[in-house]
Amino acid sequence: MECTRPPVRIKEVNYRGKTIMLMDSSVWEVSFFDSVASSLWLPLTEVVVKRECGTPYPYTTMLERVNFGQKVRAKRVE
Repeated sequence: MECTRPPVRIKEVNYRGKTIMLMDSSVWEVSFFDSVASSLWLPLTEVVVKRECGTPYPYTTMLERVNFGQKVRAKRVE
């Protein structure tokens, strides 16, 4: 089952892509294996937050860059 929210822009990418803050004030911890990709994401880039089955616990959510299709596994921390 997939639950998709409307796109939201990135406010900050911190700790070499390990933490992403979005404009809606949510903070996401990115999986160690995906943080290399997310470290290249820039502020104001639009992402879609998707909750998907089959993603490894505790990273049960995917952040997907709009127009690029690049996804990273993440969990909400704030």
